[in-house]
Amino acid sequence: VVLVTATVPYVFIMIFLVRAVTLDGAGDGLKYLFSPNWRLLLDVKVWVNAAAQNFNSIGIGFGSMITFSSYNKFSNNLLMDVWLIAMVNAGTSLLAGIIVFSTMGNIGYELGKNITEVVA
Repeated sequence: VVLVTATVPYVFIMIFLVRAVTLDGAGDGLKYLFSPNWRLLLDVKVWVNAAAQNFNSIGIGFGSMITFSSYNKFSNNLLMDVWLIAMVNAGTSLLAGIIVFSTMGNIGYELGKNITEVVA
């Protein structure tokens, strides 16, 4: 059961990723995602939202860390497991962001609006 529930979501993520980046207007969404607005770094709300998102994202990985600590041998290098979970979590978040912003770029393209209007 674990092999299926752990791998099937990544199969769907890859399918959604391929579909999202091939949509018309996906480039506009990706440009919006990867082009920072440096003025917003001075806004405290941005940092609060970023911290909340980080805690929500890492919170899901804590279950894996607890499982590793419960079922591994006492002499296991837990640090490597923790780094692996953190990197997979970060990569999954990045892939999800690419999918979402590519789709929003397509929505903006189809509606004839700027991506900032779609985000709002």
